[in-house]
Amino acid sequence: MTPHIAVIGAGVIGVTSAYELAAAGHAVTVFDQGGTIAGEASFAPAGMDGPGWALGWSALAAGGGRRSGVGLGANPQHWIWAAKSRHAHRRSALPLLQQRVQRLAAYSLERKQELTRSLSLEFESSLGVLVLSRSAADTQRLDDALAVLARLGVAHRRLTPDECLGVEPGLTPQSLPDAAAHLPQEGTANCREFTQLMRQHAERLGVRFVFHTQVTAITPGARAVLTLRSTAPVASRSGSVHEPAADERPAFDAVAVCGALGSLPLLAAGGLRLPMVGVQGHSVTLPLRLDDITAQAIGPSSALIDAGERISITRSGSRVRVATVSRLGRQPSTDNRASVQPLYRALDHWFPGCARASQSKHWSGRFPALPDGLPLIGASGIPGVWLNLGHGDTGWAMACGSARVLADAITGRTPGIDVEGLGVERLRG
Repeated sequence: MTPHIAVIGAGVIGVTSAYELAAAGHAVTVFDQGGTIAGEASFAPAGMDGPGWALGWSALAAGGGRRSGVGLGANPQHWIWAAKSRHAHRRSALPLLQQRVQRLAAYSLERKQELTRSLSLEFESSLGVLVLSRSAADTQRLDDALAVLARLGVAHRRLTPDECLGVEPGLTPQSLPDAAAHLPQEGTANCREFTQLMRQHAERLGVRFVFHTQVTAITPGARAVLTLRSTAPVASRSGSVHEPAADERPAFDAVAVCGALGSLPLLAAGGLRLPMVGVQGHSVTLPLRLDDITAQAIGPSSALIDAGERISITRSGSRVRVATVSRLGRQPSTDNRASVQPLYRALDHWFPGCARASQSKHWSGRFPALPDGLPLIGASGIPGVWLNLGHGDTGWAMACGSARVLADAITGRTPGIDVEGLGVERLRG
């Protein structure tokens, strides 16, 4: 009999996990309390991909780089999380942590490329990331990050300020950086579009998606039971989709928890309390202006990271997206103008006048993050319950590899990479 697995969460992590599990021969049902896939943290993130992004971002943050608008607020749990994060990123622990980040992110990039080729996926993407610093202090932190990339074999090239114009001709000469680096094998892509395509291929393998359905409890065991609550009215007789009733309790051979912060009470009820919090992210997406002479869109040709401000600027077709991670634990608010003003300022600094600000779309969401910046993948210690969660703001950069690692673990296959340090055992260290 084919094992039946439930996946909780329909973001990029849950959808790619469902695909990998179905490809491994399992029957899969995905549950999400929202009405569609990629509706939360996967909706409009920066879309950066590759080990250089994951490593460089972490190295800059650990080295003391400014993070635009970071603040802990009054929640004691956030202060405890921050203290654990500082401890996880202490100098003596960084080499091993960075090695694990690089291993998973590189594996994920390789797996994404394999899926793109084998499934003939077509989605918005670009290759090449330019990292810029504005000051001597930011340049020192950039050099520290580049030293990490060099140690771990991530391709990069240091550029002079003038050489940046050869990579990004749209940069204004009036705001050339103090220093720069180019990551030729890194890139950016539309995370939500990729997730939608993967859903289609998952459904072709038999994966069933059930939306407007909250999992309120997991009863562990060899046949784990989910308690479901509908978050939408039951479909009418003429409707084509059945939403489960509040008292439905289906059983599964395994449950893969790929959700966000809503996963915490489910796992805590089984005795697993995770130090996971929501890190607030913001982005603005704007249409690019056309050059009056060439009729070509002006602005970035690929992707740029403002190292000091920890802001990314990425090209997505005829649009530009500016994104940052700004505040720990704050509730999402798409109307929070104070939080997105640094994004407009960064865009205007590097590419003045390239976009139509009056037509911008704001997005705000929370990334579930663990103190060390690595996800939890594998057995939870709760019978029948598995984990693939806690990726923080590098979820897109680690999604495809994490999904394959999870499928290998549940199926009993030898993993494609060394998975030491990715499981719950590291929380007990």
